[in-house]
Amino acid sequence: MKKVQPTVLWGYIAMAATIVIWAGFAINMRAVSGSSLLSGDVALLRFAVPAVLLLPRWRATWLRARTQSVLPTLAIVAGAGLPFMLLVSWGAEQTSAALVGTVTPGVVPLYVALYSVFILRKKIGWVRSVGVALISAGVMTALIRTGASLSWGVVPLLAGGLLWACYTIALASVSYKPIEIAVLLSVPSSVFALIAVAVGLLPSEIVAGHAAVKDVLLFALMQGVIVGIISTVLYSFATKKIGSLKASGFGALSPVLSTLAAIPLLGEVPSVTTLLCLGFVTSGVLVANVVSNVLPTQSRLSGSSQTAKQRAGLRSSTGPWLPVSHHGS
Repeated sequence: MKKVQPTVLWGYIAMAATIVIWAGFAINMRAVSGSSLLSGDVALLRFAVPAVLLLPRWRATWLRARTQSVLPTLAIVAGAGLPFMLLVSWGAEQTSAALVGTVTPGVVPLYVALYSVFILRKKIGWVRSVGVALISAGVMTALIRTGASLSWGVVPLLAGGLLWACYTIALASVSYKPIEIAVLLSVPSSVFALIAVAVGLLPSEIVAGHAAVKDVLLFALMQGVIVGIISTVLYSFATKKIGSLKASGFGALSPVLSTLAAIPLLGEVPSVTTLLCLGFVTSGVLVANVVSNVLPTQSRLSGSSQTAKQRAGLRSSTGPWLPVSHHGS
């Protein structure tokens, strides 16, 4: 078993905290239907609050953005910005907290693995492949065994997962500081959210003056501060330290927490199908990220004989979107 370096350990700790926040995010998205807020309000609170709080970092982020590649930057802005938020909101309205928490993070490691294999031509090993397959089986179970209305609600969740995968891959290929990632996500999305609300594309009870103050404060704290700033900083830090494939894999554990929390908070008792999904996803994460570090793989055995020059050659030939901090992923 490989010894975990201190910097990598901090990456795992940051990822664990992120998972807890994401579980709360899934619950919070489902709670919108029982509040006085509409989709436009959630978008405004999610992005405008951190945009205002991070105002002192705008200039530094803009200067750094001018030195970065355009494509990864756009992937970050769209992958976890307003487009992602709207897709997840749409899916949450038609499904359950368990599915929101299962499908979106569950398909991310699949998308990242496909990118690594078919675009980067990178071998991920048979053990990790089994783990990704188990996670995918959990998502497929959700798609096949749910009712017709819920199945259609899964479609935007799948699309949201694809955007998040692009965001995850891009994070590992840029040199933005974690707090600058939060600025990139909040400022452009808040501008577009304000425009969408102003022209009537997104309904807003805040603008109409009908939103309850307690709902505004609760969602501003959860969506704007905890999700918008804290989880963004933690996830970007974790991705840099443990790599995009491992980060996306561990992120798939959030449905376990969101499903358990939904029982007392929302009264949603998980069905047998949901429990089966969670079993697949959880076992897949354990196989891909724990078992793969215990069992010797061919790539690890052969990697011990590589020279430093060969490793440098592998890194430099994989293109601008390589997650350079895989640490064995």
